[in-house]
Amino acid sequence: MKPNLIYQHSNPGVRIFGAGALKRLPKALGPSTKPLVITDQGVVKAGLLDQVAGLLEEAGLSRAVYDRTLPDPPVSQAEEAAALFKEEGCDSLLALGGGSPIDLAKAVGVLVAGGGDLREYAAGKAVKAPPPPFVAVPTTAGTGSEVTGVTVISDPERKTKMLIRSPGMIPQTSILDPLLLAKLPPRIAAETGADALSHALEGLVSAFAQPISDALALHAVRLINRNLRPMVADPANAEAAGQMLLASCLASMSWANAGLGLVHAMAHTLGAHYHVSHGKACALYLPVVMDFNAIACPDKYAAVAADMDQDVLGLPPYEAAKLAPEAVRDLFLDLDLPATYDELGISFELKEEMVDEVLSVPTHKANPRRSSREEVIALFETPAY
Repeated sequence: MKPNLIYQHSNPGVRIFGAGALKRLPKALGPSTKPLVITDQGVVKAGLLDQVAGLLEEAGLSRAVYDRTLPDPPVSQAEEAAALFKEEGCDSLLALGGGSPIDLAKAVGVLVAGGGDLREYAAGKAVKAPPPPFVAVPTTAGTGSEVTGVTVISDPERKTKMLIRSPGMIPQTSILDPLLLAKLPPRIAAETGADALSHALEGLVSAFAQPISDALALHAVRLINRNLRPMVADPANAEAAGQMLLASCLASMSWANAGLGLVHAMAHTLGAHYHVSHGKACALYLPVVMDFNAIACPDKYAAVAADMDQDVLGLPPYEAAKLAPEAVRDLFLDLDLPATYDELGISFELKEEMVDEVLSVPTHKANPRRSSREEVIALFETPAY
């Protein structure tokens, strides 16, 4: 900790955690009489929307449902869901699903409260009017969107992912129930777990990290190291799933204050141009960027290596730090995550505008090591393993 600096840390909202926590949903909705439930077809097919509907009916609450959320939801879906919110006379938002439904619900809240075009908010227009009451129920352990004031919405016409930021988008309440993850496909558990680890590791070494965000990030790393493998092996393992939900939440509480880095700058760009899932993109770039960053943050990476069961006894910090990306590679190999563009199933060609996008976003500026255009190109072209 640097004694000459002043730090600020903020994580508003209530988190309700534990097996069976979903039963608290009606109370969490408070005075709401008709939430718009935003979800996707995977959640519907898993029977989770039926569970929520049953709880709302028992509490005497009506509802409207938008269940067509796509991965990386586009602007058009936010506009459709906002129109449905108004048509149905809804007074609150309930997101049920992974990062995409939660992000979509945030965007809907912005449109319902302030109107206009989401592109204006992405360009810097302030979110002035308070969004409607908002409860998030994550059904994956990775994005941590339930505790952040950031939403990512795709603009297919421009082939970009837009980031909109406002503290008002943070859900007032998040319900973290590991029983909701029991039917999660192992592949999705692996991808979202990689996303959670990238949040923790980028938040930890961000140029804007501070003591509280560091503590949250390091604990998230420990939990992921111990629980991601068993959760992927069996998502119905409530203990592992619960610890991963907690890790995802802590990791996002960290980066929401500290910021992210090059991994996310590159992953968002790859996703926008090649429609690669965010978790896979983060897994592809995380070890490579860690290799690149090691000279900038050896002490922190040395702590990561120790927390990921590497033998660092007696090693100087930089030598220990180099074991951290190797531990991440070992984890991702065990989870069978793609390590090359060929394994992702894409014919990758690095475009000049992709490099421009990486260099222009705030996440690039928060990276602990400065990077030139040539270095970003090299990172895009370096295999993960």
